[in-house]
Formats: sequence, structure tokens, C-alpha cells
Amino acid sequence: MPVWLCVKLGIYLLFAIPQSLIDIKKLRAPLSISIFAFLILLAFYIAEGFFMPRRLLLNFVLTLVLGLFLSLLIYMVARLLTSGGLGKGDIWWGCVTGFMCGYPSALIAVFFSALLGILYYVFLAVRKRSLKKGGVIYKPFFAVPYVPFISVGAIVVQVLFTVLR
Repeated sequence: MPVWLCVKLGIYLLFAIPQSLIDIKKLRAPLSISIFAFLILLAFYIAEGFFMPRRLLLNFVLTLVLGLFLSLLIYMVARLLTSGGLGKGDIWWGCVTGFMCGYPSALIAVFFSALLGILYYVFLAVRKRSLKKGGVIYKPFFAVPYVPFISVGAIVVQVLFTVLR
């Protein structure tokens, strides 16, 4: 695995782990962690840009910005469709993740995180339903922290893209 990818994932994990733990425990994702993670990743990418050929620099910047804005768009639409079920902290962390992944990795990371979240939600629904012994459940009955799924989806995509290249 390239050194730059290890450093980037290390920086990301430095913030993803506490952000995920806080989201699991309190069902809140602090904006301060997302902002600080974004600034540190930005500094990393600026440093990386100094060692990049000028002809690739514009493409590199556009990839990062496009990943951020597409993630923002997808998560905002998800928030609207779920009537606020997706929290603002999840959206901000999704933006940081989109910035870290870049385009098109950010789109695949969103897909993986949604898939993991849905599978977990179905698991909990089946488990809760079996505990109720046949009761029918028509509406959401528990909250699921989404930041851990965003983080795992991003890491899986980054590792997969590196292995497949």
C-alpha cells in the first residue's frame, strides 16, 4: 500500500474512530471533529499538491471538491427523504469523507455506507421483531448511528481502489 494512502487513512481514522464512538454512544456527531478533520485533510492535500506535477494538480483539486459536493448533495437529499432521519452531523462527516475519497470513490463509499447501514437496520428490525414474538412493526422504532457506516464504507473503498489499481 502506498505511503501517501497509509498517511491519509491514518489521518482519517484519527478522527473517524472518535466520531464513530461518540455517534454510537450519544447519537450525535460533533461538528467540531468534522471541521478539524477537514482542515487536517486539507493541509495534507496541500502538502501532497506541492509534490505533484502541475498538469495533474487541477484534476486533483477538482476530484476532491467534486467528491465533497456530491457527498453533500446525496446526504442532503437523504435527509430530506428521511424527514430529518439523517442528522446534520452525519451529513458533515459524509462531506469530510467525500473530500477524503474524492470523485468517483466518494460515490462508491456512499453506496457501501448505505448498504452497511441498511443491512444493520434490517438485522436490528428482525432481532427486535423476533423478541416481540410476531408483533408487526410499521414505523421506525430505534435510531441507528450512521457515522460508523460512512467511515467503514470510505475505508473499504480506499483499500479496494488501491488493490484493484
